[in-house]
Amino acid sequence: MASGPAPIVSTRENTNYARLCRLLIDVGSAVLRDTFNGIHPPANLPAILSGTPEESTLKSLKKKKVLNATQWGELYPATLSTVSSSNFDITLLMILLRNICGLSPPSSTGSWDMLPPASDNEMMKSHQDNTNKKLEELKGMMRQKDKQEMEKKKPSSELPEEPSNIYGHSMEVDMVVDALSGSGPSSGVLVSGIAGIGKTTVAIQAGHKLKDKYERIVKFCSLRDVYESEMGDEWREILNVCVPGHQQTNEKPRHVLLSWCRCLEYDIILILDNAEDYMEDLTRDFISMLRELKTCSKSKIKFLITSRSSSIDRIRLRLTFDHVPLEPLEIQDSVEVLKVGVELASDIPSEQANSSLVKLAQVCENIPLALRLAGPLLSESEYTFEELVDELVKNATETLGLEGIMEMAFEKLDETSKNALVCLSVFVHSFDKRAAEAVFGGKCAKHLTKLKQRCLIQKQDDRYLLHLLIRSFVRERGKRDDLAGTLAGGQQRFVEHFLLLLSHNSSKFWGNGTCKESLDFCNKERINLESTLEKVCEKKIGECRELKDIVKNCQQVASYIEYSVPFKLYYGFLRGLLHFSQKQGKVANQVEILLLLYHESRKHGTNNEEESRGYISQAISMYNSNSELFKQEHLSRVIYLSHYGRYLSQDLDQREEAQPFLREAVEILEENKLGASFDKARILTQIGHNEKFKTDEKSNEEACKCYEEALSFRLEHYGEHFWTAFAHKDFADFYLYKGDLENAKGHYHEAIRILEFMGAVDQKESIPVLKNFGICLQKSNNFEESRRIFKKGCGVADSTIEGNHKWKVWIKTCFALLLYEEFPEELAAADKISEDVLKMGKELNLGNWHKKGELEKRFHRKV
Repeated sequence: MASGPAPIVSTRENTNYARLCRLLIDVGSAVLRDTFNGIHPPANLPAILSGTPEESTLKSLKKKKVLNATQWGELYPATLSTVSSSNFDITLLMILLRNICGLSPPSSTGSWDMLPPASDNEMMKSHQDNTNKKLEELKGMMRQKDKQEMEKKKPSSELPEEPSNIYGHSMEVDMVVDALSGSGPSSGVLVSGIAGIGKTTVAIQAGHKLKDKYERIVKFCSLRDVYESEMGDEWREILNVCVPGHQQTNEKPRHVLLSWCRCLEYDIILILDNAEDYMEDLTRDFISMLRELKTCSKSKIKFLITSRSSSIDRIRLRLTFDHVPLEPLEIQDSVEVLKVGVELASDIPSEQANSSLVKLAQVCENIPLALRLAGPLLSESEYTFEELVDELVKNATETLGLEGIMEMAFEKLDETSKNALVCLSVFVHSFDKRAAEAVFGGKCAKHLTKLKQRCLIQKQDDRYLLHLLIRSFVRERGKRDDLAGTLAGGQQRFVEHFLLLLSHNSSKFWGNGTCKESLDFCNKERINLESTLEKVCEKKIGECRELKDIVKNCQQVASYIEYSVPFKLYYGFLRGLLHFSQKQGKVANQVEILLLLYHESRKHGTNNEEESRGYISQAISMYNSNSELFKQEHLSRVIYLSHYGRYLSQDLDQREEAQPFLREAVEILEENKLGASFDKARILTQIGHNEKFKTDEKSNEEACKCYEEALSFRLEHYGEHFWTAFAHKDFADFYLYKGDLENAKGHYHEAIRILEFMGAVDQKESIPVLKNFGICLQKSNNFEESRRIFKKGCGVADSTIEGNHKWKVWIKTCFALLLYEEFPEELAAADKISEDVLKMGKELNLGNWHKKGELEKRFHRKV
């Protein structure tokens, strides 16, 4: 029997040869076509081929059978106007270039059909010179592009406005600048001094000088209002300044901040203003924090700390620090400060005026804050120099200069201005004019102007603030009987105003194209808003219309707050809201809040599982006991059915039993035309999830329809929004599960694009998107891009999640397996990732997660 042909063995050599041939045909044709089109533009080609010398040449070539019938048909189709070089193959293009393009054969041979001699390198030299020139141009362009990219990544300085009309302490400012502008061993500078001495002013002046003269990056972080807050975490406050776009819900700000430090490429000077509370609190190791920041940044961060505490020795035990103590001003500088706020009568001789100013400065103990308060008292009251000095001396206290001046400045206000200042003292952070009017209870532009002229409030950009000492003094003064009602009223109106803003911005959060605006607002007013939420947690709010609106719209408001604050504060807010809903007798809202509490306790885990189970049990019981009420409250019924359907699907794994409840929720939404009152997409997505894992075609079609409808709903109602990105992700996951890689890639791309637009692609929630997108790219044989996406996702996981987490295990498992399979040169890296992942999975008691067995097999291959 005759044997068959020898099997074709695929070797690396013949595979590469085939690739080279393919390259010559594909790329070579494109090069020849571009050259031909440059000589005979496509628009002119029909005219060139008709009644011209070129046509005669082509007819001659056809007669000589240089052109065959097929090629002639491409040149002269039935309708000549349709002729196109895109239909010409490589052979026809070569014939045309030789014969009708005016090109000359090489001079060394004078023929197109002979190879040039080996000594003919003229063209090669020309190409080489041209290539070298182009490469140099390209290198220059790449250097410029790299420079531009580095500039984009370069952090910008964040400093308050530089104060004007400042006198004194110039030597101290220079000392700070000298210590921080060089490359010496100093880790930072401590600026210390008594209250009101000008520490913040010196820090801001030094910061601007370092930025403008020495081109340093300077970040200003005020710790003045953070310490007393429930969420008072210095790590978090520094993170807000250094990484403004970070996720406010981060529960481990220390981990996120240190991860940022490790990636720093530029030197930064970090001003930590009003740090005395942290430095004096032995339960918080503030110095260790500074050392960690310095170590993780590889000494790229230097510190400028202001504090009433001068305990430099504690810092120097751990870090190399310079100390710049601030003393009261020199007498002439004090006089200049007084002159800024004093309008001197023209009939007073200058020597007499100067002598009086010197005496007043001495009584004020040359303290800048006291001097700024004293000046306006002379200009805007009936005091003479002598009377003011006598009054201050007569009311002497232990800290005469400051306490006496504050008392006098306050008492010399008219009653309305006193009330205004007491009301403004309730703010825990800076505030705008609208907030001031809300807390004061009416128009207050006149009072703001007057208080600013008296130096009792300060203005930076469009916001106002009270000096810490003045605020503390006014709050204490407001507790007296004559002003206690004013203070209490201001505190209540403060809460009402920020509850109203929460309601308003929660609507924006769910608006089309306004989500980012609502989050930016929350970042701007963060400390005032968090103070309001803490009062809800502590149940310290009087009944008001704004609180009733928050309870009524709890589902919408809760979603906004969930994305804006850490879990601890959000969870406490929900518990406080439950108290107020019970107090108001709002049964439907109680059920909604119980469902939210259960969902959050399930998602994050709590120390009290019995309490967690109690939330869902109580919600189910209350719903069943009030069935008639929920028949009337359509939206509350939808909320219950959607949560209950998710509870059955995800917690009890009763997916089939959940579907009727979820479908009923959709029907109620549509029948009652509730529109965007509730995120219908959330219900549709859960229905899709429940159908996706079935094997029949009908279920697959329904799942696809649900995902498509959910995405359309969010695009229409929310636009560029987190939830729209996650709708793309859910749809992409469906296509990936079904093997439709092209559609999956398209939706993953859109999900990531929206997350980038929202500034959220480096946040924890992007990890599942990046993981699944990496899997999709790997299945599409796009290994380099898959590697990049997995690496990005692992980086996000490491920088946003401290310690062990299942998301870390899942994405790093995928990354390690990709390296094993497609990047054998990175075997050592894959082994290291595998070792860490297997250890983490064991510590988390994850059992047999997806592809764990394959990872173990690869990792233990040598055993």
